Amino acid sequence: MFAEKYFVGLNADAFVNGAELYRFKQHETSNTETETWHKVAKDLDGQQVPYAEMKAKYGERSDIFGKTDGMHIPEMLIDEVNCDLYDAVRPIKWVDPEVDGQEKYDMLVIGGGAGGLVTAAGSKGAGARVCLIERAFLGGDCLNNGCVPSKAFLRSCNVVHSAKTAAGFGVEILGEIRVDFPAIMKRMRQIRADISDNDSAQRFSKNMGVDLYLGHAKFTGDHNVEINGKAISFTKACVATGGRPNIPDIEGLKEIKYFTSDNIFNLTE
Repeated sequence: MFAEKYFVGLNADAFVNGAELYRFKQHETSNTETETWHKVAKDLDGQQVPYAEMKAKYGERSDIFGKTDGMHIPEMLIDEVNCDLYDAVRPIKWVDPEVDGQEKYDMLVIGGGAGGLVTAAGSKGAGARVCLIERAFLGGDCLNNGCVPSKAFLRSCNVVHSAKTAAGFGVEILGEIRVDFPAIMKRMRQIRADISDNDSAQRFSKNMGVDLYLGHAKFTGDHNVEINGKAISFTKACVATGGRPNIPDIEGLKEIKYFTSDNIFNLTE
């Protein structure tokens, strides 16, 4: 297939057989440093840290603040379970691939949510040279603050409803039915962390051989982008940046603590 030039921009010598599609030799080493969210967050003991305070606490130990270029990212709750999630979908420090700026990517994907990840994996499976860029957390709203956490929460709600209406089905439950909200939220966070490897940085970069950049991308031309100070060229692009909550202009709203999908699933009580 290489001899027939079915693959564009790929070097046959760069491939090695892998358990998952293919991967490049250059991805045999990890792109993360030894620092992890677990190591950094030991002093927090499950406290919720607003994003505005995160930079002051961890600005020197994580590159997420410098690479987001002051742009929007969801709020973070640092606890034992979420550290598992963050270590998977947004390592505390990430080493970008080395790119000479001359060879084009067959496919550039901006946005590592559901749409972007599927596009990157599908393109890679077809033999393309793929670049994936994500500013915040891989998995997007589906994994982090949308589909997965909301459905996990609703499942607990359904169980409570079933218990309270069990008599209508001929089932008698003796005693009081109590809702443990902190336990419900911890279960949700645990489910999210347990499946995060599917969307993880290591899976896409090491196992699949996708060139993964974590940071804020800017188009500089019809076939060029800049990411973390590096120039990248591409043939085709998929912009799958998704969306974020629209905060209405209501007087006094900025002076109070309000909730959106960016922070509602960080509640612990």
